[in-house]
Amino acid sequence: MPNKASPDQTFPDFDAPIPNSWEGGEPGPHETVRRIGRLRFAAPLENIFVSQIREAQRSFLFIWTVVALGIWLSFAGIDVIRYLPIQDTPQASLYEFGIFFPRGLLTLILVAFLLALHKRWLGSQEVYVAMLVLLLMGLAAFVTVNVSRICHLPQGESAYLLLVAAAFFPIGATFYEGLTLAILLCVSAFASGPIMLDDPEMLASHWRVCAMTVLALVLSAVSGYMREYALREHFLLRRFLSWQANHDPLTGLGNRRTFEEHLSRTLAYAQRHRDFLCLAVLDVDSFKQYNDHYGHPQGDRILQQVAKLINSYARRPLDLSARIGGEEFSLLLYGANIESALNRLEKLRSELSNLNIPHVGSLETGNITLSIGLALASSIDTPATLVKRADDLLYAAKNAGRNRIVSQTLV
Repeated sequence: MPNKASPDQTFPDFDAPIPNSWEGGEPGPHETVRRIGRLRFAAPLENIFVSQIREAQRSFLFIWTVVALGIWLSFAGIDVIRYLPIQDTPQASLYEFGIFFPRGLLTLILVAFLLALHKRWLGSQEVYVAMLVLLLMGLAAFVTVNVSRICHLPQGESAYLLLVAAAFFPIGATFYEGLTLAILLCVSAFASGPIMLDDPEMLASHWRVCAMTVLALVLSAVSGYMREYALREHFLLRRFLSWQANHDPLTGLGNRRTFEEHLSRTLAYAQRHRDFLCLAVLDVDSFKQYNDHYGHPQGDRILQQVAKLINSYARRPLDLSARIGGEEFSLLLYGANIESALNRLEKLRSELSNLNIPHVGSLETGNITLSIGLALASSIDTPATLVKRADDLLYAAKNAGRNRIVSQTLV
């Protein structure tokens, strides 16, 4: 019996990993779409998404910090005005320690954070430091509001709502990070009352504000969830369209466009660093006869099976397997000289032979086989000249009887 690929392996099967595609072999688009509702992709894709939104929203983080500093300074100005009538009363010392001190300390922290953002001193930790700064702002705000209550002065209780909403501002944090921060702010707000207040009337007012804070948390969380859901949908759409533009839909390997772009970059890199680079062009022997006898659907399954095998030999980061024609494939092997490339390709050809896939139209073996042309890049090669040499060697392999490798050292 031939080792056939089952029909459910035909690309696109979005429930299976896409070969030679998204980093890390994470699940395909349909599986990933099912994860959008949880706002969590598989680990490799999640890391890419998070790093992209962190970089894309960095400008918002800077704006958020400037706005936060402006609001904080405006409250500080109000604090000074409210202090004047009580500066000679017993409440003055409490006011100075409970309001001026936290207000001044957080002003310095915000200014330092703004400078760190401008100089990019924090690197990838910027978002986490921003969350810590917001949490400290919340603690300071809760203290100042409760001190104002004790001093029987007007309180800026709206700060509670602003702080919770700010946790979901687009500063590069994920929804779950923002939700965690908002919950911590709510818990801190709740706890500040019983710790600082002992008057029942003041506590009643405190609980009313806390109830409004929870409502603000729910509304802000819903808005944050919907925004991130839309971001993830847009991210997936761009990524999948990019994948489609650069990959062969039948086999999942890189297409000719990907091959040409990668070859151009890799050849220049190899020449600059004086590294080996081999290009193999592989062709399924007598494939037209196979299609005529077994039918195109079965022919497509064979191409998928051959492509999977070829892709398994693209093992290094700069290696690439691609489908560049109907039954023609390429395998770019970086850092491999002719001898090591020949050994790998002989193993590939041997592995295909061991599958014993019947092909009655093949007069040589009666099975599916490959003819391969192998060329080693030189210091003066261009992508076009390297491809032409590999193609010429492939035709030499065909003319010599198929089911063989011809390299430039043997011609």
